[in-house]
Amino acid sequence: MENQSTTEIVRAIRYSPNLVALGYQKLTVTGGTAQALTVPTGALYAEVRVESATTSGIIMRYLMLGATTLPTTTDGMALSYLDFFDITNGDNVANFRVIAVSGSHQLHIQYYK
Repeated sequence: MENQSTTEIVRAIRYSPNLVALGYQKLTVTGGTAQALTVPTGALYAEVRVESATTSGIIMRYLMLGATTLPTTTDGMALSYLDFFDITNGDNVANFRVIAVSGSHQLHIQYYK
């Protein structure tokens, strides 16, 4: 996954004029159990930034399949330091689950409707 600059993030939001900011969440992600987001009612889209003291390698994994198929420390979509990605569709936002490969890391999530 390619890191995006702040300019690219702002450009992406500018090209989606129908989105209205709805809420923010800082989620501390640890290993052991996959964690869900606390999604505000009406959220249809989210932008997510990965932060960590660990600056190299795979630090988290995620899936958007709800509780039926959870990410593990070895299976799922890989996330690294400063990765930025979008979650489109309210179902995907609600079904997002994430787990740390090791250690403790943060996701910064901005929700939109």
